[in-house]
Amino acid sequence: MNLAVPATSDSVMMRLLRAALCAALLVGAGTALGREIDVPLRFDHEFIRQIVLAQVYTSAGGKAFLWDDGTGCGYLTLREPAVNSTGNRLRIVTRGEARVGTPIGDQCFAAIQWDGFIEILEEPKLSDDQHELRFRVVESNLYNTEWKKGSVTGKIWGLVKQYVQPNFEAVRVDLHAPLQDLRDLLPLIVARGDAERIAQILESVHLAAATPTDTGVTASLAFTVNPTTPAAGPTPEPTLTSEELQRWEASWQRWDAFLTFVITDRKSVV
Repeated sequence: MNLAVPATSDSVMMRLLRAALCAALLVGAGTALGREIDVPLRFDHEFIRQIVLAQVYTSAGGKAFLWDDGTGCGYLTLREPAVNSTGNRLRIVTRGEARVGTPIGDQCFAAIQWDGFIEILEEPKLSDDQHELRFRVVESNLYNTEWKKGSVTGKIWGLVKQYVQPNFEAVRVDLHAPLQDLRDLLPLIVARGDAERIAQILESVHLAAATPTDTGVTASLAFTVNPTTPAAGPTPEPTLTSEELQRWEASWQRWDAFLTFVITDRKSVV
């Protein structure tokens, strides 16, 4: 089973991630054998780019104002990020401009201006609790508008190390929210006798590996399925309580838009 998380808006991306987790868990729960199941989740370049936009480029016009001294004499601004791969690393290229000077009155003395591209090479890694996909910056390069390194002053390079690298290392794909949604939803759509088994599966879910690829990053989603105990016979399901009905309604509304998106997207492909 190989699940891809396609690129789209941030809210729909999270719905797709929830659906990928739900499909993997329901398929795994259907087996009677106890075993560890690994499901590859493929995050393509555009998906990662949308995550970067949502978490770093949060200012108007899709820009990232990483530093501004408030005088107009010192600032660092990024825009137009692109994501691809080179070798075994994720590569992010962004346009940027910076200025560093000494404000005196309404003047900016000894100002150093830079305009060009920043190249960031990263390696995917997992958080300590194995519920987040993160990225470690291993190399950064600065270029002018003609893609030449030239001579970049220490002050501009200092801004990159102080503001650019930490912001990109803070980017993450977080499984905590989708997993919590599944904890709320699955007990309402599976047989009551399976609720405890589903809860055990959800507790075991974690990311086991993260590997860069030519198209993005593949993370291995792992969980343990315990063997089923044969049931004595079918028993009628009790009626949902009013609280359970409210939980069902809230969960269903979150999934309804996703299902509509998938059906519409599938029709466009056929």
